[in-house]
Amino acid sequence: MIEAERLSFELNEEMLKMIAEEYKLEDIAVSFKNAREESVDSAREALHSLGQQVAKRVLQLGEEYPDRTYEILKEAVDHTGAYKFPLVPQRFAEIAYLALLDLRFLMVVENNPKRFVFQIKNCRLRSLIGEGNLKPCRQFCIALVETIFGDLGLDVSVEIKDIQGCCEICAERGL
Repeated sequence: MIEAERLSFELNEEMLKMIAEEYKLEDIAVSFKNAREESVDSAREALHSLGQQVAKRVLQLGEEYPDRTYEILKEAVDHTGAYKFPLVPQRFAEIAYLALLDLRFLMVVENNPKRFVFQIKNCRLRSLIGEGNLKPCRQFCIALVETIFGDLGLDVSVEIKDIQGCCEICAERGL
């Protein structure tokens, strides 16, 4: 009798833990607060830089720890030339936000060939930074999402809106 290989369609838990340990939200908030003592621009630049660093690490580990869902997705993209946007970057956004914010799932609002929109409710980073309506933590998310899309060779514009107390992140590409 041939034993079937057990394939995982879930994100690798070890990978998520590695990201969470390397980029603790508390440390990111401290970096922001230390840079803010110098200037608001320095603080925003620090968050932007950290967002880019996290994105690069997520892209690296996401390739090193593929799951069966990602393998099938890559095959579909290679075979059809379609689906890269928004499905491939969605996977990496999920890795980043599930690891950093300890979410169970990413709340996707819209996912089509033109737009990828998701929401983050009760963001711990936003709470740790505690900047009220200024929301400088947006620099982190913009850099994270833009870097993921850019490194995947996808040209998008990224916008973040405050929707009833949560951040709605929209990546839109021109067709």
